Amino acid sequence: MRPWAAPPGNWVEVKGAVKCLGTPTTGELAELVIACAAQLLLQTRKAKTLDAAKRMAKECWDSGAPRAKWDEMIVAQGADLEAFNQKFALDHTAAVVVEMKSTKAGFISRCDARVIGEVVRDLGGGRLTKESKINYDVGIDDLMKPGKPVSRGSILARVHAATASGCCGGLRKVEGRI
Repeated sequence: MRPWAAPPGNWVEVKGAVKCLGTPTTGELAELVIACAAQLLLQTRKAKTLDAAKRMAKECWDSGAPRAKWDEMIVAQGADLEAFNQKFALDHTAAVVVEMKSTKAGFISRCDARVIGEVVRDLGGGRLTKESKINYDVGIDDLMKPGKPVSRGSILARVHAATASGCCGGLRKVEGRI
């Protein structure tokens, strides 16, 4: 087996998706996955009604089968599942993680996805040119969702960066945009 290598994507995003696989069907991502799976079950005639399809999808999710399938795929690709799980257990893999906190109470009115994407790119998580090297450990997580109430000091997001200066630049660009 070869050791776990960086996936072809941002580790913060991969970790969030895999973390979701191991949790009960709560939260927006789980709801979206259940809804999509239910539609597929209907289209393939594995369920007769949307309610039955949703029930089947939820039962499958709650059984742990999706995470077991993920683990099976990791092993099938020749990666070391134990190395993956050790990395997965870490809070972060970036050199620097800074929590962006609210300076006042209120509500999140919007979140500019383009700015978030540009920040991740500028942190090294994306390419400006085809020669650009990607740092898979950088990114943004724990984004507070629009419509949510915040109090002074609430965490609005966490910025994962390779350097403190890169992290500060990312925070400055995001400030006031989420």
